[in-house]
Amino acid sequence: MTDDELKSRLEALQPAVEDHEIEAALLRTRSAAQARQRRRRVAVRLAPVLAAAATVAVVMLAILGRGNGHSPPASPSSPTPSAGDINAWFRHAVGLTTGGGVAKPSSVWVVRLSDPDHGTFDVRPTAQFGSGTLTYDGSRGGWVVAVLNKDCQGRDGVYRVEHDGPSLTFTVVTDHCGLRRDLLDNAVFAPLTSPDQLVG
Repeated sequence: MTDDELKSRLEALQPAVEDHEIEAALLRTRSAAQARQRRRRVAVRLAPVLAAAATVAVVMLAILGRGNGHSPPASPSSPTPSAGDINAWFRHAVGLTTGGGVAKPSSVWVVRLSDPDHGTFDVRPTAQFGSGTLTYDGSRGGWVVAVLNKDCQGRDGVYRVEHDGPSLTFTVVTDHCGLRRDLLDNAVFAPLTSPDQLVG
């Protein structure tokens, strides 16, 4: 069998391909290529938008995570002693300086916290100074102090009360009574551990 005969026989065995089938196959290929190009263009255009959205999502998660206990809560304008301070007693001695520069006790102030929002003052000698109260009032910016009523014409003052370690520290917010302000502003009350400390 010659080469020409072999070629003729092989061509006879292959199915005939119509021109319109070739054209249809080419159209399908072109259409698929164009669709791929459109997807690539859209992806290139959306890449910066998606990156920005991912960044915003990460920042929001960080902020929300911080708000869910990962950072300390904002402290109120006037911190109140904790619930562990209920029925706690504190003492502050006020002295007068004598001529030799020695401080002589002139009064002993005792604070008793009955609950996280209320307390009492007992200033000794009681016959001279009397007793009083302190009540937390957030709308006034701290603890309302009503003590030394005779000397302060019954007017109260407002103080911040901070529980630093075992001690209480009073800081004036507003008080028109100069005597009470001088005695209480920046006064540190130590925890009362012995009944003997009550004596002034």
